[in-house]
Amino acid sequence: RVLSPDSKLLYAYPGEKDDLVARAMQRAGVHRGELVGMEGTDFLRSFSHYEVYKLAQELGDSVRFRSLQTDTSEGVHPYVIPARGLNVRVYPWNIHLLCNTIARHEGHTAEVRGDTLLVDGQAVTGYTFSKDYHWVAANNSVSLCDSRLFGFVPKDHIIGRATFVWFSRNPEVPLWKGYRWERFFKRVY
Repeated sequence: RVLSPDSKLLYAYPGEKDDLVARAMQRAGVHRGELVGMEGTDFLRSFSHYEVYKLAQELGDSVRFRSLQTDTSEGVHPYVIPARGLNVRVYPWNIHLLCNTIARHEGHTAEVRGDTLLVDGQAVTGYTFSKDYHWVAANNSVSLCDSRLFGFVPKDHIIGRATFVWFSRNPEVPLWKGYRWERFFKRVY
């Protein structure tokens, strides 16, 4: 899969360097956005490849950005969508996502201590799920208001399926100038 230079990815950087990063973002004209989360003492933010390049030019060697998508020799980390009866192995990049899913939807206690996932007080290297799950993706890569923020969604939480767009207007045509009626009943696939 080829990402455009504007595609947003998650990057981690040392939390104690946030003031430096904030000033560099302002100087480089990089949108501040919101802090997505934390991984240990690192702050997580979404940036495009180009934004990270601009920030690296501003900051030099004083701050190192680590892509959460490409910090293994294989490249992108594999995220396995849990399914009933599927045993998912625990890795550093999925431990918190799995912990939250197990605690919220599987009916077990789960916590992360250091780099270990504990389920019902026992250390595990994998977990076999009892439900089917879905990954929900937003069409706005900047806001991260999708499964990257709230995790996997159990199949029994899905209440419907979109079959067509009921009301959508062409963004190039102002609201008061009319609508593109051929898009009014456009089927969504």
